[in-house]
Amino acid sequence: MPLGPWERVEAALTLLAIDPAGLKGLWLRARASALRDRITGALGALPLPVRRIHPTIGDDALFGGLDLAATLSAGTPVVQKGILDEPAALVLAMAERTLPGLAARLGTALDAPRHCLIALDEGAERDELLPLGLVDRLALFLDLDGLPWGETREIALDPERLAAARTRLAAVAKAGNRRGRPLPSRMGRLGTGARIDLVGTLRAAAPWQPLRRRQQKTDAVLLVRPSDIRIKRFRETSDRVLIFAVDASGSSAMARLSEAKGAVELLLGQAYARRDHVSLLAFRGRDAELILPPTRSLVQTKRRLAGLPGGGGTPLAHGLRLALAVGLQARARGMTPTVALLTDGRGNIALDGSANRAQAEEDALKLAASLRGSGLPAVVIDTANRPQPSLAALARALDAPYIALPRADAHKLSNVLGAAMGD
Repeated sequence: MPLGPWERVEAALTLLAIDPAGLKGLWLRARASALRDRITGALGALPLPVRRIHPTIGDDALFGGLDLAATLSAGTPVVQKGILDEPAALVLAMAERTLPGLAARLGTALDAPRHCLIALDEGAERDELLPLGLVDRLALFLDLDGLPWGETREIALDPERLAAARTRLAAVAKAGNRRGRPLPSRMGRLGTGARIDLVGTLRAAAPWQPLRRRQQKTDAVLLVRPSDIRIKRFRETSDRVLIFAVDASGSSAMARLSEAKGAVELLLGQAYARRDHVSLLAFRGRDAELILPPTRSLVQTKRRLAGLPGGGGTPLAHGLRLALAVGLQARARGMTPTVALLTDGRGNIALDGSANRAQAEEDALKLAASLRGSGLPAVVIDTANRPQPSLAALARALDAPYIALPRADAHKLSNVLGAAMGD
């Protein structure tokens, strides 16, 4: 039985509350009214915090930036977080007025499975519509035009039922971010969480129809038995993530960082269709810092990489330890990580923070053994003017390829790393 207008509204909100990031959001075409407020009031059932934005919002608010007032008050740079730094349900008012630039930024943010967008389209004319870049991404659409208030009711979404639905959804999904080319379907049964191959099932059942009609003495158009069921199969692969661990120490740090930034952007641009991700961490001074968590967002990447500092000691072991943590976290999310180490020399800062070269080298080799034991693939790129035996030894400890690139530009780096990832 088809759903009525208000039942469709309730069904859409239920689906959105179960998997907001997967569905990416809702295009709600409605003028400001008590009816629209009734619908947006149900967004509290989403497992994401609700953040309200407007068509003129700036990049600083979205991606973060320098807090000028706090900086002047403190006398040191104070950086404020952006709305997109944390997963959120973004409620965009007057969405029909969204300019192409903002639409592109929001579309890129939606491509990462973290956010969802509720676009409140208040257009009075039929040609006042949401930008196509957002329309193509949002799975749900509701138009409240002509829906009387008297045919609506309060929306009550049961938190326990939503939680149970999310658990079932997680149970039937392929682990992590899986994708792949279709394979020939196979015999199977319903209720296993697999997807039925309707054409294959009908093809298997078709030759037996005359015999089954005679046996059952019926003129039914189609008789399907459990043995006819065919299940879809895919050659599964995980989304890949390349983790750059970049040596930001020493006098040549700025040039090395510049080329690493360029390689990150090149790889992201080339990998968009393959759903590959990149991550960047830098080690300098006495510690390592995660500059860019795994992402596919070119806009966010460029903002995060701008003004990355360099110089100081070489805490190589800290960099390897952070790369291991990022790689294990990515793998736990169903991704396939590869670590790319870019450096031109030996570590001279130990894990305890001391400037003890011997201890620093021992710590780095121990971390390399841990990386190797974890099964994370890696590649060591030596950017020194002359090949460094210590880096070749580190590569052997990692069981990783060792590549000497004394004049590594962004294009060479992206080609080498693409080859390392099997492209």
